[in-house]
Amino acid sequence: TTFREALEALQSDVAYLPEMAGSIVCYFKNATSIEIPEHFYIEAKPHFSSREKAVEWLQERKQKHDNGSLGGAFGIVIANPKDTFEKQLQDALAHKDYRIVDATKNDEICEAVMSWLSNTK
Repeated sequence: TTFREALEALQSDVAYLPEMAGSIVCYFKNATSIEIPEHFYIEAKPHFSSREKAVEWLQERKQKHDNGSLGGAFGIVIANPKDTFEKQLQDALAHKDYRIVDATKNDEICEAVMSWLSNTK
């Protein structure tokens, strides 16, 4: 019934892929609704912490592929192995992992959403 409860539901262990399909919608007494923007409760972080880590991952994946290992096929979502190495590197560095924010930030998030809602009306 509250934003906090909806947020906690997305953070729970039973939520299935909340960062992919979870959304929070506020319904108002006047029969209108508004979807809370995901940037309030979903964090986007780079998949690789550095260029070197991305290069290392790409090289390992290529080596596995060249050796005939199934591991060489993984990671196509991050970078297409058929592209040039430089294009794969650009894609790998641009790739983000999405996660629901940690519950320790709920007070801060709830305040930010309430402020946003009061300015949206």
